[in-house]
Amino acid sequence: MADFLFQRREQILEKWIHVLQVDPEHNVSKRLDPEEIRDHVDQLLEHLIDALQSGPNPEPMQYIRAVAGEHGRCRLTEGYLPEELILELSHLRSIFIPHFFEFLERNPDLGAAACITLGVNLHRLLDDTMRSSVVEYLRAHQGWF
Repeated sequence: MADFLFQRREQILEKWIHVLQVDPEHNVSKRLDPEEIRDHVDQLLEHLIDALQSGPNPEPMQYIRAVAGEHGRCRLTEGYLPEELILELSHLRSIFIPHFFEFLERNPDLGAAACITLGVNLHRLLDDTMRSSVVEYLRAHQGWF
């Protein structure tokens, strides 16, 4: 699955940027250029894909948390509200998931247990990404935690 998603990485990023730019609830993206919107998300996707490939290896998770945290702090300096940060990461999930299902459709020989495990791992990684990004945003914003 990692190779499949890696090949679609640019497509995922381009669609994500477009969705943010047309979302009426995501105001900040309208004043940022695509490279500013893209920010750390290309690195984040690479680490997410690595983590999917490596299974329960903690090393990719450390990179995901570090990049996601930096992304959250950067979004604060760009004037994002917390809900805009959460919204953009939610959009990333909604774009990522159809690619996951496409992979499953192209690999019908995967057993049900493997499909469930892959799906759970993908959601766990995306949840951890959102949590790390939001926590670091809040820490930088108000000295929370």
